[in-house]
Amino acid sequence: MREDREKIKKMLLEGKINSDEAKLLLRALNESEKKKERIFKEILDYKKKREKKIWIILGGWVLILLLIITPFFIYSIGTKDFSLKISSSTLDYFQRANFYLQQEDYRKAIEFCKKGIEESPQFSLGYSLLGASYQLLYKETNNEIFKNKAKEVFEKAERIKKEIPKRRQEMKMGLLFMSILLIVILSFLSILLLLFYNLLVRREEKANKSFADIQAQYQKKLDLVPVLLEAVKNYAAYEKETQLQVTQARSKVQKIMEDFSAFNKEKLKKFLESQRELNTGLVRLFALAEKYPDLKASANFLTIQKQLEDIEDTIARKREIYNNQVRVYNSSLKYFPMNLIAKIFKFEPKEYFEVEKV
Repeated sequence: MREDREKIKKMLLEGKINSDEAKLLLRALNESEKKKERIFKEILDYKKKREKKIWIILGGWVLILLLIITPFFIYSIGTKDFSLKISSSTLDYFQRANFYLQQEDYRKAIEFCKKGIEESPQFSLGYSLLGASYQLLYKETNNEIFKNKAKEVFEKAERIKKEIPKRRQEMKMGLLFMSILLIVILSFLSILLLLFYNLLVRREEKANKSFADIQAQYQKKLDLVPVLLEAVKNYAAYEKETQLQVTQARSKVQKIMEDFSAFNKEKLKKFLESQRELNTGLVRLFALAEKYPDLKASANFLTIQKQLEDIEDTIARKREIYNNQVRVYNSSLKYFPMNLIAKIFKFEPKEYFEVEKV
C-alpha cells in the first residue's frame, strides 16, 4: 500500500495525473485498507470467542478433577480407623456376646463373638472380646485349651491393631496415586487439546489472512473503477451502454462484498459470477481505447489500466497461496484428534477460490 501511495505522488508531481485524479486513486487505496482491517477485526473477534470456549472447557476439567479428588481426601483425612466400620448385625452379635459375658454364660458369648467376627473379620475389638470370653471360660474350667485359644485370639487382635496404620497409609497412598494419575491424564489431555487447537487456529488464520489479502485487492480493484470511468467519460460519450454495464456490475460486486465470507459456498459462487460480469465490462471498456487514439495515449488511462492489470496478477498469486493454505487446513479437519477438536470449536472447512474465466 505504501508503494502505491508513492507511485501516485510521483505521477502527480510529474503531471501525469491531476489533483482530483490523485484524490480518487488515494481514496481507492484507503477503502481497500479499511476493507482489510474490517476483515482482520472479524477474524480477531471470532478467535476471541473460541479462546473463551477453550478456557471454559479447561475450567470445567479442573472443576471435575476437584469434585473427584475432594471426597477421596476428605474420606482419607476423616477416617481414623476403617476397621471400626461394622454392620448393625455384627454390632448386635457383639452386644449379645457382651450380655452373655455378664450372665457368665461364656460359651454363648463365644458363639456370638464368632458370628460377629465372621461378618467383620478385620474388627480388632471383636477378637479382644472373643479372647476375653476364652480367658474367663479357662478360669471357670481350668482347661488349657481355652487358655491357648485366648492367647491365640489376643495375638490376632494385636496384629490387626498394628496393621490398621499400615492399611490407612496404603489407602492414603492409593488415593494420592489416583489423584496424581487423574491430574496427569487431564494435564496431558489439556496439553494435547491446546496444541492441536493452536495448530488449527494457526492454519485457519493463515487462510483467513490470505483471504483478507484477496478481499483487499478486490476492493482496490472496485475503487479504481470510478477512476477509470472518470478517465474515459470524455472519450466515450457515445458508449453509455458499456459504462452503465461496468457501473452496475461494480455495484453488484460491492453489495456482495459487504457481507461476503469465503466460508459460504453460495456467496462465493455469486461473488465469482459478479466478478466475471465486471471483468467482461472492463474488457469492453479497455477495447474503446482502440477507437480513441487520444484515450489510448492518455497517461492517466494507461496508469489505471496498468494498476488493474497488476491487481489481477496479485489476485491470481494470492488466490494460489490461499488455495494451498485452505488445502492444508481442510486436510487437518479430517484426521483424529483434530477432527474432534474441530467439531467442539466449530472449525468449518473452507471453500477454494476457483480460477475465474472471462
